Amino acid sequence: MKTKIIFVFLSIVFKLTSVSLSQADDSSNRYHAEYLKSKEIEANAENWIQQRLNHFDALDRRRWLQKYKKSDAFYKHGGPVVLYVGGESRIGKLWLNSSQLIMKTVREYGAMLFYLEHRYYGESKPTNDTSVRNLRFLSSQQALEDLGYFIQNMTEKHDGHLKKWILFGGSYPGALAVWARLKFPHLVYGVVAASPPLEAKLFFNEYLESVNDTLYKYGGSTCHSALGEANRQVASLMETGEGKEKLRKIFNLCNASDLNGNSMGLFYSIMNNQIENVVQYSRGNIIVEKPMYITLNKMCDILTNKSIGTEIYRLQKVIDIRNNSTECITTTFTEYTAYDRNTSWGEQSSSRVWLYQACSEFGWFQTVSRQPFQHVQESFPTTLCLRLFGPELEEEDVLNGPAQTNLNYGGKKVADVVTHTVIFNGGVDPWHKVSYSKSNVRIDTEKLLSYDEEKKIISPFSNPDESNQLRKDEYFYNPFGFSSIFVAESSHAEVLSSDMQRDSIELRNSRTAILRLVSLWLGK
Repeated sequence: MKTKIIFVFLSIVFKLTSVSLSQADDSSNRYHAEYLKSKEIEANAENWIQQRLNHFDALDRRRWLQKYKKSDAFYKHGGPVVLYVGGESRIGKLWLNSSQLIMKTVREYGAMLFYLEHRYYGESKPTNDTSVRNLRFLSSQQALEDLGYFIQNMTEKHDGHLKKWILFGGSYPGALAVWARLKFPHLVYGVVAASPPLEAKLFFNEYLESVNDTLYKYGGSTCHSALGEANRQVASLMETGEGKEKLRKIFNLCNASDLNGNSMGLFYSIMNNQIENVVQYSRGNIIVEKPMYITLNKMCDILTNKSIGTEIYRLQKVIDIRNNSTECITTTFTEYTAYDRNTSWGEQSSSRVWLYQACSEFGWFQTVSRQPFQHVQESFPTTLCLRLFGPELEEEDVLNGPAQTNLNYGGKKVADVVTHTVIFNGGVDPWHKVSYSKSNVRIDTEKLLSYDEEKKIISPFSNPDESNQLRKDEYFYNPFGFSSIFVAESSHAEVLSSDMQRDSIELRNSRTAILRLVSLWLGK
């Protein structure tokens, strides 16, 4: 049997960790426990809304059904609406337990809650397959039109009582939320976006550079050096046929003779990705019960454990844990891409459709790198895109897609335009490099503050560029404009997770600050 590690070298998938109530702090348990106990079955009922297949062709009258979930457990007449924006994964059954920040907002302000699944993900299937002919209806622009129509339709359905829509999103859905505020300011009242990748970029070299810096800072020089040495040993073995055969045995590869050209790039990408994912979520709320989820500290313990063997065998141990399978790993480019070339709806669909969005819109290809990572040629992701979606998708489309996306939404400059928007980024998260990570909100890092102490939560910058000069009469630089919170030791979209005992004071206070911002928007 063969196994395919879903490395998706441009992986951005963010799934809110459904931390069990026993793991989370008691302060957040009250919100989750009561909510789940009273409304879990009701809120998990499937709801559907009819959407246009192509919002940009008035003559195309084809329709499809988009899935959403709804809860009015704490809704009070005239209250706001929280719309949890779906992204590159299905709506989970534990969605009500997914975010303390969202749940506190819903309860504090008597909000109606919706969760809208993204077209082409989960059960929201607009077409009968994922052929390129049908994937042309998959884009962030079409998804934004889905959001706009959903808000308009739900508002009309509730006789106009649903007026102030606050959108929440983490990662790509966070970017969608910001772009929705940009496109539909008359529909979207406010946005809370965690780690939104606002700038499309063809070759995202800064990603691995950030991973490298984080690994050195938090893993230590010994761990960093061990990984570098392991990859040097891999590169040395790659030079000969005998060496490739040794690599096959060490890493349980299906065929050593395939380690040439694109297959070699594939092998390097697989290895890099296993390390990247550990680092990206290294300080996040990881579900430790799942064996393939290991922390940065655990990974470094393995990489520096001499009893395992030389560095290459320690790297193999990390890959083995992350792979969590006894089957051999395929590195044959043709076999590997066959998985994502499958156009039938199935378990591979989310990988295929997200790759299509990356190839046609965003880029974010994590390619060239320095030690301790292997070098991946810039030609590799383009070759992969054409292999999966050509000849309909051409090289020019791949190369020009990110520039067109930035033209549509403004890249990081969207911060100069949108209002009633707050974004959060963490310094441990490599994706902050394509987000807006310049903080204009200062969070208390020494004292854990409750929501009732909001006047002490924040000392704003008098000027976003002059952090040492504070104004005493305001909480934020501009609470009704664009606010940005940056926590250096936080992971990808971590602010949306529930409070944990090990969370930093700065992270916890960031959640409280966001609640305060939402209250100001709502005039509370």
